[in-house]
Amino acid sequence: MSLNVPESNSKLALLGVVMFTVGEYTNFYHHLLLRNLRKNESKEYKIPSGGLFEYVWCPHYLSEIISFVAMVLVTQHILILILQLGSAGYLATRAYNTKKWYSDKFDVIPSRACLIPYIF
Repeated sequence: MSLNVPESNSKLALLGVVMFTVGEYTNFYHHLLLRNLRKNESKEYKIPSGGLFEYVWCPHYLSEIISFVAMVLVTQHILILILQLGSAGYLATRAYNTKKWYSDKFDVIPSRACLIPYIF
């Protein structure tokens, strides 16, 4: 049965491991920035800044998508690709709604993309 499994491309798998590491670190960093917005148990909403927040509203979502792409490269399996495309679509929708929420909540917001710098 395992004889029918195609051999994976080790260079793509290695690239996937590197991308996953970068994606997860970047995700963690931006969650720290979000956490630091509410010091001293403040309940006040603030516009995030620093890191990739200068370019997009949801860099933590972008980082997750990078990790999703990495999983596809590591596994090199069509079902993982389909799963990750669905997840990326969900996060893109959330990023759009996040930008809309900030524009409704605040009178003036910075000009930045939802998810992908200068594109969307």
